Amino acid sequence: MKKIAEVMLCKCQQTGKTFGIRVEKTGPNSWIQTWAFPIKDKTAQNEGFSSSKIVGNIDFTEEYPGCPYCGAQSWFHCGNPNCGKITDFNGESWVKCGWCHNEAAIGGQYDGSGIDGAGDR
Repeated sequence: MKKIAEVMLCKCQQTGKTFGIRVEKTGPNSWIQTWAFPIKDKTAQNEGFSSSKIVGNIDFTEEYPGCPYCGAQSWFHCGNPNCGKITDFNGESWVKCGWCHNEAAIGGQYDGSGIDGAGDR
């Protein structure tokens, strides 16, 4: 299978800074996160990262370094229907979206239905 990689944009919940999460396709409906890197919003826009679409399960690898700003190893998918983007977190039960600032309790699990490079489909 040809190697396919995409970038998901994520906000650091602690700093509010944007970073990219590189994901690599490992099967028809599966991806793994391979690394993360700081990126400026303007650069992300110019690179077209928001035009990518990641559908399927997204797993973490032991090599995944986490957020380049705070080291968080996970992320949550914002439940605000006007947002749907991802923000990192370290297992807190109450979170605040780094994009729209919606606050909510963590609940459920990402269902694999699809994330655009800069958020949900």
